[in-house]
Amino acid sequence: MADMILYTGPMFSSKTTKLLMQADKRQYQKQNVIAFKSKMDDRYSEKGEIVTHNFNKLPAYLVSSGNEIIKKIVELEKTSEIDTVIIDE
Repeated sequence: MADMILYTGPMFSSKTTKLLMQADKRQYQKQNVIAFKSKMDDRYSEKGEIVTHNFNKLPAYLVSSGNEIIKKIVELEKTSEIDTVIIDE
């Protein structure tokens, strides 16, 4: 069964930092992790990466909608199993 972990809170409450900590933990456990972030969010990077206020980074697919996330997951699962999906606000 899959877990859903949701981090909520105001700005500067470490939501993205906690998200990246989960990604690191799961990558250490040899899980296949993929990440997504909105194309609209270019505060720290215009490239495909999630970035914290402390400039920690995780490569991510840039998407405009939830449908793009689903399409990418379906596409990637044809070649490898995905264990964890990370979605930044």
